[in-house]
Amino acid sequence: MMRLPPTAFGIQPRALGDEDLVAAHAGWAGMVAQIQSRYDAVKRDAAIAVASGRWRLGHPDPDVYVPGDVVALRGFAVVAELARIVSYQRIIADPPADRNEPDIEIWHNAVSHTLAFLADTNALYEAVPHFLDAEVAVGILASRPPDPDDVAELRLPYPRISVWFGRVLEVGPELHDWPDAWDRVPDLSGRPTANRSALGDLRALGGGIEGVVLSEAPGGGLSEEILWLVSINPDPSRSGPVALDRYRATVWGRLSSARLAHVAHNLAATVAWAEWHEPDRDLKLPADPNSRDWRKAVRRGEFRRREPRGAAGAVRVLDVARTPVADRVVNERRSAATHASPVTHLRRAHWRHQRVGAGLAERRLVRVPATVVNPGTAPLAPVVYQIPAPDDARATPAERAEPGDPLDLRRIDLPDPSVVDLREVEIGVSASSPNASHQQPEVSLP
Repeated sequence: MMRLPPTAFGIQPRALGDEDLVAAHAGWAGMVAQIQSRYDAVKRDAAIAVASGRWRLGHPDPDVYVPGDVVALRGFAVVAELARIVSYQRIIADPPADRNEPDIEIWHNAVSHTLAFLADTNALYEAVPHFLDAEVAVGILASRPPDPDDVAELRLPYPRISVWFGRVLEVGPELHDWPDAWDRVPDLSGRPTANRSALGDLRALGGGIEGVVLSEAPGGGLSEEILWLVSINPDPSRSGPVALDRYRATVWGRLSSARLAHVAHNLAATVAWAEWHEPDRDLKLPADPNSRDWRKAVRRGEFRRREPRGAAGAVRVLDVARTPVADRVVNERRSAATHASPVTHLRRAHWRHQRVGAGLAERRLVRVPATVVNPGTAPLAPVVYQIPAPDDARATPAERAEPGDPLDLRRIDLPDPSVVDLREVEIGVSASSPNASHQQPEVSLP
């Protein structure tokens, strides 16, 4: 399979393995349990978001997030795709008998889209969530990333992590470097439609990143696969209460093709080398968000006190007090003398020779962990909440990549966001449209 030129998110074609197709031939029943499980998880996240009082239909989304908002952002990222996947039921459950029929392409596309969705959603919900205040995140992401050797030896505390930011970090126009052809959603026959994809919305409306999902590779270092949690500005052309809502989606990519790989490397180093507040204990909630016990639980004082701190989602928060920190006073004096900015940033881990032994006559190579410099100090200028571009993009805007071989856009084949709202939606796994390959998923609102 031909690799495409690097782009900001590192989007590349995703191939289905033979074992995936064999499993798909077993029919929809082999997938429905996984889809139902993810639907239940999204529904729970939606119920927590509603109970928090911070997410309300017809009101602007919060400008600043707290750790408890991670569960809402996680659900928002996949709900539109979940609705579309449900609509593929009839197609997947009835594979064409004649492999020469054109319908096989529609079936294959529906299967690959569903399998990609399940893989990404499983990764998102299996990831252990970590939260960074926006100011700290901006400083860390702008730091010099770890050396490749350090990245290769890096060990994450969990097989898979997600890192979420305290607000949307904007993606500047210089990073909208994917081909224009990717801005439109194809149907299941591969023909482009008039609807914009998530990437097309990002280019047209602006927006940014709210988080990423990273995995550790076997033996250490980072896996090639990364999920970007993209947040798109409200669309003024939409009508009704949803006109104020941001639209969210996941974008899958490969780090070796991503011009924003330095973002992932800095976040991975922070999770691996910094200290984090562990959740004191899970906030126990009933299984059924529609039950009377659930309504009683979310009205209790324990929920009101602990949910904003991320207890409902077991969210880890950076512990500045325990993370190795450069002395604030010394750094402020040094800043005055050298004009160095005192904004919070991550000083990368490194090796140095340290004198040891009797009379300090010997020297030993020791590793100095990453250090958070000036945590929580006020910057000299207003913080720009933007994803830092790679050095090449800061010098000259990147030329848009040529598409080369047609990209499999089934990964970002998202429905019109106006038909789905996580805070109010009820999606039944059994509900589907007979012409799902050409229609938006049907969603019933209570």
